[in-house]
Formats: sequence, structure tokens, C-alpha cells
Amino acid sequence: MEIQFNLVVFGLAALSVPFVLGLYVRSFRHQYRALGEFFGRRSVEQYLTNGRRRWTRAFCVMIALLSLAVAVSQPRWGSQIEDVPRRGRDIVFLLDVSTSMLAEDLSPNRLSAAKVAISTLVDELREEGGHRLSLITFAGRANLQSPLTHDYTFFQRKLNETTTDSAARKGTQIGQALRQAVEGFGGIEPSYTDIILVTDGEDHDSFPREAAQIAAAAGVTLHAVGLGDPVAGAQVPDPDAPGEYLTYRGEEVISRMDPNLLREIALIGGGKAIPSGLAGIDLLGLYRTEIAPKERRVINATSTESPIKHFHWFVLIALMLLGLEMLIRDRRLAA
Repeated sequence: MEIQFNLVVFGLAALSVPFVLGLYVRSFRHQYRALGEFFGRRSVEQYLTNGRRRWTRAFCVMIALLSLAVAVSQPRWGSQIEDVPRRGRDIVFLLDVSTSMLAEDLSPNRLSAAKVAISTLVDELREEGGHRLSLITFAGRANLQSPLTHDYTFFQRKLNETTTDSAARKGTQIGQALRQAVEGFGGIEPSYTDIILVTDGEDHDSFPREAAQIAAAAGVTLHAVGLGDPVAGAQVPDPDAPGEYLTYRGEEVISRMDPNLLREIALIGGGKAIPSGLAGIDLLGLYRTEIAPKERRVINATSTESPIKHFHWFVLIALMLLGLEMLIRDRRLAA
């Protein structure tokens, strides 16, 4: 059986024992000197010649002080299982993996920059604990990569594995992805759920505003984060032809972020729009200002094994010994 205690605290407390014991012995002598003046020297000499009781009292005080030194060092042995409630929210990341996310106006490309930003936020959420995370990727169709989970390592692995091949069909169907996130995947408590949409904002007639209304009606908060150049746009690399760019009817495909669409759906969804453009993707700021202050619920209780503290036994021993010391002293005075 392993015994744990704070060695530094115990050492400091133990070093004080000789000093306190010295003060006790000194007060012991002053006490009997005062009693001699009151009762007479012969009576006090009779007390002082009884060395056994005197040293018994000193021994009780010394062991009591050592017991208190052990107590303040928080001795622990054995273990117990405790149920610790987890409070948090459900945070659903809705990540655009359409081919336009390969545009390189963000380094190294839009999708990689988005994954780094999500990973940075996940690191903070891991330290805070309590929240459940989910990852949904979408292009022409939404795909559930990670259901709501407290397993941040699993979530991070699925995020790392995400590519433009993580969606079944090509295209950008923001509206369909939002509808499936709210209605199709289940397992969420709407009033305690935040959807973080990360996209370049291009949509192919999937009615995203109507989907945002569905989310708002369900009580889900929708935040929209846009990335990519909203003015000049950027060429889209051809994933099947390295070094080449996508063309349509002989013209190069240019992808531009649509900040107006993102602002509209975030406004409808009761959340915040962050059209980051070519700037840094500040998901940490979004979380700290818009999500962290919101009400949380007890999602579940986790079983934690913790050592059992036994300091109270040593406090009890110290009190018993000090009581015995007082009893011996009172008997001597009564004698």
C-alpha cells in the first residue's frame, strides 16, 4: 500500500516540533516557579522530583506535535471512486471540405488553416473539460465524422484525417449541412448547443437562410466563420492534377468568400459572424466571448479514482494526547 503525503510541509512542520517543545518545557519550569512562590518550595520540589510524570507529559506533547505535523502534510493511502459531474455545452463544428477549401489564399490552404484553428480551440476545451464536441464535414452532402463526445483525442484524430475527400459528393451545400446537423444527427440539447460553421461562404442553392431559421426555431445557436479572399478570390487547385487549377468551360475557377451570406445566417441563427477573410481565424476569441459565458448543463458524471485522506486520525491522536497531558497535570495539582 502506497502512502502519499506532502514531504515539504511535513518537514517544515516537524522542524517546528523541537522549538515548540522547548517553549513548553520552559513554560513548565516558569509555572512551577510561580507555584513555589504560592504553595511553598517543599511542595514544588515534591512535584519536580517525580520525573516519570514530568517526562510523560513532555512525551505526550512531543507525539501530539508530531501527529499534527503529519496531519498538515495531508497523508493519503488507499483509494475511492468518486462521481464528478461534468458541466458543459454541446459544440458542433460544421466544416466545409469542398474543393474550393483547397484555395491557397490562406497558408497552406483554407482547409488546413481551418483545421489548425479548430485544433487550437480544442486544446483549450480539453483543459477546461465538460464540453461535448462533434465534427460534421460537408460539401455536396454532410457526413458525421465524430458524434458528440468527451473523447477529445478521438475528435482530434478525426479532424486530422479530414480532407476534401471526407464528403460523399462535390459542391457546397451549407443549407443541407445545417439541416442535417439540427435534425438528422440527434443527441443534442438545442438550448445548450452551439454550431460553429467554418466555410469559405460559397453556397450552391441549398437555401442556407431557411436552414438557419430551422436552427433558430430549435433553439440552437449558429456562428459562422468565413475564410478566403472576398474580393479578388483565389484559384482552386485541381486535386487530381498537382500543379494545375480547376477550370470550367475553359475559364479558371475563382473562389471568393461570401461575407454577406455568413452575416445573414449568423444573424438568423442568433450567433456571431466572423468573416475572417485572409486574417487569422480566431475561434478562441469566438468561444471566449460567445460560448464560454453561456449557461451549461450537467452532461454526465465521470468516475474518478482519488486517494483517501487520513489527516483526521492524526488530529484525533494529537487531541487525545494533549487531553492526557492535561489530565496528568490536573492530577498532580490536585495531589
